[in-house]
Formats: sequence, C-alpha cells, structure tokens
Amino acid sequence: FSDFEDRNECEIDRKIIEKKIPDDIHIIYVDNPPLKGNENKIKLNKETRRASKEILMRHLLDYCRKSYCPSSMQLINGRIGDHVKREKELEKEEDDLWEQIRQAEDFQCEKLLQKRMDELKLLRREEEKKISEGMKRGLIDVIDQAGENWKHAVETGVEQGNKVLPLIGGAVGGILGTGVGAVGTAFSALGYVLTTVTRGKI
Repeated sequence: FSDFEDRNECEIDRKIIEKKIPDDIHIIYVDNPPLKGNENKIKLNKETRRASKEILMRHLLDYCRKSYCPSSMQLINGRIGDHVKREKELEKEEDDLWEQIRQAEDFQCEKLLQKRMDELKLLRREEEKKISEGMKRGLIDVIDQAGENWKHAVETGVEQGNKVLPLIGGAVGGILGTGVGAVGTAFSALGYVLTTVTRGKI
C-alpha cells in the first residue's frame, strides 16, 4: 500500500479492509519497501525498513500492552470455557492420584486408587470430546456471525481448509489453555463441514 502516508487514502483502505475481515481489528501501516533494484536502492530501502520497524515497535510497546482477544475468540471460549476448566481440574486430580499410588503401602489401597485413576481418565476423555464439540459449535457461531465474508474466505481457500484449520487449532488451543489435539480435531472436522457446505452437499 504505497499511499500509507496519505490519511485520506488510509481511511479509504481501512474501510475496504474492514468489510473483508469479520472482526474488530486495528490497522497499522508500515513502510516496508521491497529489496529490489540496484545496490543503492536496496541499501536505502533497508534503512527505511529498519526505521519503520523501530517506529512500529515503539507504538506496540506504548499503546498495545493489553491482551488482544478478538470477538471470535470470545464466542469460542463461551462454548468451551467450563469444559476447559473442568478438564484442568481432572488433570490435577490425576497428577495427585499418581503420587498417592506411588506412595501406597498396600496392594488394596493401590487397587482402589488405580480404579479411581481409570475413572478420571474416562472423565477427561469425555471432557475432551465436549471441548472438541464446543470448538466446532463455536467456530460455526463465528462463521454465522461473520456472514458472507467468511463464506467468501472459505470458498476461495477451501482446498487448503483441512490442512490449515488443524494448525490454527493448535494456536487457539494455546490461547485457551486446552489440548492441541482436541482443538485440532475440532478444526479438522470443521474443515470437512465447510468443504461440504461450500460444495453444496449440505
């Protein structure tokens, strides 16, 4: 975007971007010229990039200290927050139980603890399923809320959907504090659903 120093052009560009991106975003324009041409031009552009990077970093440090949480993430978190919390509680209980099993002095006590451990593992698997299902439903909520913008994005990138969505799932899982496996599975399933929808099978 070569007219980033023109406020009017930036405002026009912002409005175009806001129509295409279905979320509440803040746009920062950065002077990042290409490293092409003769040696002098490349040297000048490198210096421009360096200065631009410093300006950007100062801005981010001064004005963007608060955590970023897009509305789409809030929708998803609303679907799975309780299950994530419960799964973490079960994980802690399981860790405590392992320690008790390790310190058990008789076979009967160890057997009872092991039975509880098996129950906990089953409960954790159930919570992971609920998280996965909640992720799918939350993502569908996001797509419904975004309307045609998301539909267009899916149609143009649907062939890559099943490859990309599980990777995004890992990142989302990190943010929400849940397992990458459960979230990745949800995104994979959603990729299939989106592919089916956009091809007119649903």
